[in-house]
Amino acid sequence: MRKASLLDSIIMDEAFVRRTLIVMVAFFIVPLFTGIIFWEPLSTTIIGKYVEESAKNVRETATSFTGVAYILLPLVIFARNTLVAVVNTVLSPLLVVPPLILATNGLIVGFVIKTASGSILSSHLAGGGIGLVVAAALSPHGAIEIPAISISASTIFYFIDFIRGKRPFGEALKRNLLLAVTMLVFSALIETFITPVATILAMIIGMI
Repeated sequence: MRKASLLDSIIMDEAFVRRTLIVMVAFFIVPLFTGIIFWEPLSTTIIGKYVEESAKNVRETATSFTGVAYILLPLVIFARNTLVAVVNTVLSPLLVVPPLILATNGLIVGFVIKTASGSILSSHLAGGGIGLVVAAALSPHGAIEIPAISISASTIFYFIDFIRGKRPFGEALKRNLLLAVTMLVFSALIETFITPVATILAMIIGMI
């Protein structure tokens, strides 16, 4: 049998990373759409109340930074997201924690989208304008933040392979956490300084 080369190992690892990342993103996306489509029945449950309270706390935190203090908002966003990433990686041996965190965050985003689409603002937006606003409010930083959190959560698959004797776990944990935290730095900056501008532009376009 031919001994696997370094290139073979890298290719195999890339395929593994791709699969695990897709699975973890699904744990976010499926609850997101569940929150949008089935929010009415969910809103009466304990989960629904928790999601509403979490979304309210995030909103209040974001709006409390005004004036010069606004420049500190990226640190708060980064700290919050980094805490999630750390919990995902450190508690990955528990297996159920990272998927639950992703699913909860997906429901929160779904609730925010559902609320935005039913707000007074939406009545002033023509056609698909509200969809454009929601996309602008989530996409710039979400395109980095969601994969970053998903990467941290995917550490559970490395732990499973570690138990099966297939690959080391410590290096994967450090690598995933470092990569996720690095991505979250850029995500926090984009969410603070670019996402609001994109959202305002989308609102203007939607009202034309």
